[in-house]
Amino acid sequence: MFAIPNKIVIGDVESPILTFENDAIKEVLEETGISAVGEELYIDQFMPTVRYALYVRYQILPQDNNVYDGILSADGKIICSKWNYDIRDVPYGTPTRFFNDGRQTGVFYCESVTRESGDLFKFNCVSAVGMMDNQRHVGGVYTGQRFDVVLAEILGTEYEYEIDSEVASQQVYGWLPYDTRRNNLHQLLIAYGVIVSKSDTGKMLFVFLSARDTYDIPRGRIFDSGSIKYGDTASRVEVTEHSYHYLSSTEEETLYDTQGKSLAQTTVTFDHPIYPDSITASGDMTISEKGTNYAIIQGSGILTGKPYVHNTKLLVEENSDARIEKVVTVKDATLITTANSENCLARISSYYFNTTVVTQAIVVDEERVGRRYNIENPFKEKMIGFLSRMLTNTSSFRRAECDFIANYTPAAGGSSFARRAVLELTDAEQRWDIPDSVFQKDAPQIRCVLIGRGSDGATGEDGETGGYGNDSEGGKGGKGGKGGKGGAGGKVYSVTIDCTNLAFIRYKNIDGATVLYAADDIYSSANGSASSSGFVELFSGAVYALPGNDGVSGADGGNGGCNPAIGASPQRATDGCDLVYNGVTYKGGKGGKMQAVRARSYSTAYHENMTWRFGGNGGGGAAAGANGHDATNLTGGNGDFEWPVGGAGADATETQPTVELYGSGGNGGSGGGGGGGASNHYWWNDVYNVLITTYTQEESNIPGKGGKGSAGTAGYKGCLIIYY
Repeated sequence: MFAIPNKIVIGDVESPILTFENDAIKEVLEETGISAVGEELYIDQFMPTVRYALYVRYQILPQDNNVYDGILSADGKIICSKWNYDIRDVPYGTPTRFFNDGRQTGVFYCESVTRESGDLFKFNCVSAVGMMDNQRHVGGVYTGQRFDVVLAEILGTEYEYEIDSEVASQQVYGWLPYDTRRNNLHQLLIAYGVIVSKSDTGKMLFVFLSARDTYDIPRGRIFDSGSIKYGDTASRVEVTEHSYHYLSSTEEETLYDTQGKSLAQTTVTFDHPIYPDSITASGDMTISEKGTNYAIIQGSGILTGKPYVHNTKLLVEENSDARIEKVVTVKDATLITTANSENCLARISSYYFNTTVVTQAIVVDEERVGRRYNIENPFKEKMIGFLSRMLTNTSSFRRAECDFIANYTPAAGGSSFARRAVLELTDAEQRWDIPDSVFQKDAPQIRCVLIGRGSDGATGEDGETGGYGNDSEGGKGGKGGKGGKGGAGGKVYSVTIDCTNLAFIRYKNIDGATVLYAADDIYSSANGSASSSGFVELFSGAVYALPGNDGVSGADGGNGGCNPAIGASPQRATDGCDLVYNGVTYKGGKGGKMQAVRARSYSTAYHENMTWRFGGNGGGGAAAGANGHDATNLTGGNGDFEWPVGGAGADATETQPTVELYGSGGNGGSGGGGGGGASNHYWWNDVYNVLITTYTQEESNIPGKGGKGSAGTAGYKGCLIIYY
């Protein structure tokens, strides 16, 4: 017999499917657990064994009872039959509650029912975490949403839970993949140092693992047997910090190709985050829904999109007392960011550098996992430890085999940094006073990100001069000058500073580098490195230290024409090429005319009646900010000629201004336009119908010169970012 009343309720409390109390309960096994640093997300289990008979009851009810149909008796009553509810038909996922001495101690969900004998049945139930192992969460990129909002998104509306107010207000950054609800919940908890304990009513309770309160377990409720496990300490802990941001310049990638097959509605998932607005479909493929990690498509075609930029930073803590090498890594927890990485590292290091596990049996009162207790270990030594696992057997009393994590003081949960300061630089030394709030933490520290000045963009290249003609064709137009290379973003150097003995830090600009002084320590952005994806400031989403854009190339010059000899094809000169820049179209210069002009008479009949034949010179290519120049035509006569000249390429006059974000590289200058190609031309005898000669000399057949490239812009100044 049970010493205290127990009750198991299957289904809704107000209208349960089944209820079992002491006389029908044979045994109750319950296993609950937490992970101190998130190495595992436990699935709690509840396994009661109950007595239940499967038989028929007969009842005689008044005729006016409309609940049952049956046979009408002689005296006007309904003879009806009632079967017991078939316990084997309890639906999967039905809520199952356990009440001990009138207090709800747990909420579980039925997975299966096992018949162990004629009237003995065992329920196999799991916590909400176990149910979420088979449910999907679409994930997404988070940019500061509250913890309670993200938690509600993961859990859905099916499960009862409570959340500590301090946990609820944390801001979430990073990425969650398309995965099970359990896995994404695990990601959220490990990143912020949150555990799943139980509330006073047995619901899931999301709280920080904290040493703030310590409870007592009297010696009279502790069994003598037990053990202490001294695990191998880690020599090194590595935690990877993640950041995600979108750049429009990122190259588009193919996400899915139906390869000509027409698909019914299909969900396509991505293994890395894609910016939703960039997801498009070609062919007859349609998209009915899309998100960071998925798209629902139909039809045939190709699905494309642009990925978020993913940057990482490795944080390391060494254990000088370790005897052997044992490295603990946390690599794929993608909600670990600048905001919480330092706390994660401290929390995990403290656990793996010091912890022992005490296994001890107790008589259960109101103990629950996640709380800190004063205990006496099996060897009569007093210890303090977190209750991390309970295997409870409820029969005549409640006995639990327990694991206590001793010699462990968790670092603060939640974010390491909640604020940031972005400080501009001058050549004069400046000072930043460390706020009092920094020293209210157990580990007073700040994260300093030093961003240097971006490099200048390169000058755009000059356009090429047009080419000369030959016997069969005019000269080729000169190529437009290439745009100058954008300058590299400023170098970025990050350092975490212990503020224990500091009241302020000093900083200044030295030759474009950001230099920081913390007491006797000196740090410089010059010791960092530039990145093609820049540095994203977590709280604002601003991307600093991006490289500048390459300048636009100038347009090519037009080709020279050919006024042919006998048998050749005529080739008219072409206009220089146009250039669209910042939405404005700059026109190439006009090509010259095809001409035949009489020359002066000579003394011999052979040299009389000479004609110059020109195909026309090409027009000059356009450049950013200017049109190409027109080619000139042959003017004059009888030997007094102005020879035609190819159109000159335009000088570039515009360059994209530098983006005014700290550490931005300057933009490259624009290239000059290419010069127009020269015409080939002939000296032709009209009487004898013969070619005298072909001229390609510069003095009489002149290509256009290439235009000048514009200068690149200066890189933007650096800054100091402080997270605290």
